[in-house]
Amino acid sequence: CWIAAGAVVLSGGLLFRMGWKVRLELTGTDIAVFFYLLYGGIRFFLDRENLPLAFLSGWSVLVCVYLLMRNVGNRLLVVWLWLACLMQTVSTVGQQMGYWDGLHAHFHVTGSFWNPSQLGGFIACFLPLIAAEWLERRRSVYYGWTILPMLYALALSDSRAAWLACAVGVVYVLWPKWGKRIRWGIFIVICLAGAVLFFYKPLSAMGRLYVWRICWDMVRDNPLWGGGLDSFARRYMLCQADYFHQHPDAAFGRLATVVTTPYNEFVHVLVELGVVGVVLSLWIFVACFFLNGGEGNRKWRSVAVAFVVFACFSYPGTNIALMAGVVACLGAGRGKIVSRLSLSSKTSSISIYLSSLN
Repeated sequence: CWIAAGAVVLSGGLLFRMGWKVRLELTGTDIAVFFYLLYGGIRFFLDRENLPLAFLSGWSVLVCVYLLMRNVGNRLLVVWLWLACLMQTVSTVGQQMGYWDGLHAHFHVTGSFWNPSQLGGFIACFLPLIAAEWLERRRSVYYGWTILPMLYALALSDSRAAWLACAVGVVYVLWPKWGKRIRWGIFIVICLAGAVLFFYKPLSAMGRLYVWRICWDMVRDNPLWGGGLDSFARRYMLCQADYFHQHPDAAFGRLATVVTTPYNEFVHVLVELGVVGVVLSLWIFVACFFLNGGEGNRKWRSVAVAFVVFACFSYPGTNIALMAGVVACLGAGRGKIVSRLSLSSKTSSISIYLSSLN
C-alpha cells in the first residue's frame, strides 16, 4: 500500500509540474479505458464493503501510469522495461546458480516475484518489444546481447503460458517481414506447439479446464453483471463444493484443491464483472489493435498480444509490476485522435490523489 500511495503521489506531482494546462488528445483506446474504469468505479462503490484498501491502491497506480504515458511521452519506456527484464534475468540466473534463494518455498527460481509463472510472464510480455527495438537498430548493442540471457531466464520459469505468449508476441513483430507461405507455416507450428505444451504438464492443464468448469457455474448465477469485484476467492470454494455435491463421481474430483484464481484473466473478469466487464475489457484491446494503426505502433501492440495470450492461461492481474508495464505500453501507442480536451493539470493531479484515498 505504501508503494502504491508513493506512486500515486509521484504521478500527481509530475502532472502538477507540467504546467497549468494539460491538453488531452483522446484516442479510441482512451475512450475504451475510460468506460472500463467508469464501470469498474461504479462496481467499486457497490462492492466497497468487501474490498481491501490494496485493491483500490493498485487500480490508482495503473490509472496514474496510463495518464502519465499519455501526457509525458514514451521515449524512455523501452529502456526502463529493458532494464527491468535485465534485472529479472540477473536475479533468475543468480537463483539458478545458488547465489541467493527464490521467493517461493517450492520453486527454486522466481526472480523478484512470488511465483515463477509471473517471472515468465513479465519477461514474455516485454521481450517482443525489446526484440522490435533491436530489429529497428536502436541501441542494438545493448538490446541484442541481452536477448539470449532473457530467453534463458524465460526457459527457467518453466511457464508454458509465458513461452507461448513470448512466441506469439515475437511472431507478431516479425509478421510483416514474412511471405504468405512462411506465415502459414509459423501459424501451424504455433498450433502444434500449443498442443505439445498441453501434454507437457497434463495434470496442470486438466486442472485449468476443471477450474473453468466451476467458473461456468459461477457465471450462470449472474451472467450480465457478475458476482462483484474481488469476489472470486470468496465464492469459488462454495461453488466447487456444490458441484461435487451434485456430481459425486465427477472425473475432476482428484484435481480439486484450494483455488484463488481462475488462471484466465478474462474468465476472472467474467465471473466478477459479468458480460459487461468482459466486453469493455476486450474493447480496450480491439481499440489498441484496430484504432492505433501504423507500423510505428506495432512494437507497442506486441506487448498487448503477448499479454492477451499469457492472460488466457495465467493470472497477471495479481502482478502490479507486470500490469503497470502493460498499461504503460497501452498508453504509449499513438492512435488516431478522436477528441481533444483541456483541463488544469493541478486540478487533475489533485483529483487523482484524492480518488486514491477514497
